[in-house]
Amino acid sequence: TLKAAGDDSLHPSARELEVLYQISQGKTSREIAAAMFVSENTVEAHRKSLFAKLGAVNVADLIVKAIDKGYIKKSCNR
Repeated sequence: TLKAAGDDSLHPSARELEVLYQISQGKTSREIAAAMFVSENTVEAHRKSLFAKLGAVNVADLIVKAIDKGYIKKSCNR
């Protein structure tokens, strides 16, 4: 079935946002899995879902789109 335009399934879940933030910090799937106490497969599933929901083609594109949508904040401090 098709999802309605305002459907929440088009927005990242809280867990996906946690993964997104850690990706933006340069963490690997293994590091994210350890920090979140989940398997790497779970992290990979969240990553795949994030790419689909944001229409991203690579990690850089994912981060740019996430910043544009306000899911994460742009930071110049590293």
